[in-house]
Amino acid sequence: MRVKALAVPFAVGMALTGVALAAPASYADTTAGAITLSDTDNGTAVSVHAGDTVTVQLTGSTGNGMTWTWSTPTASSSDVLTLTNSASLGGGSVTATFQANATGTTDITSVKGCVPDPGHFCSHLLQQWKATVTVN
Repeated sequence: MRVKALAVPFAVGMALTGVALAAPASYADTTAGAITLSDTDNGTAVSVHAGDTVTVQLTGSTGNGMTWTWSTPTASSSDVLTLTNSASLGGGSVTATFQANATGTTDITSVKGCVPDPGHFCSHLLQQWKATVTVN
């Protein structure tokens, strides 16, 4: 898959620029009926119940003639999590809400890429965001 192949150069580039990549966190079980995941939750595993909602809010960035924009988050199994709402926000940010439908495990993923302003150029690096959701 092309995204995975590009993730390694991105990680190497981030290491060379002194940006630390955080170790993935893991959440146990939600009881509030809703959970919100953000940029810092990349690599997490969460557990929710059927009927709960999972919201993903990813923040883009702008500057130096480019905007780093997130794609709409998607679930690998729409039987487990159904996308109920999504919106692209200003500055490359995105939000998506999923409904937990059936018992199972699925990944939610999104990819951040660069969109250049007129007269500017971007790197072809991509950053992948992923969280694993288990519905009990």
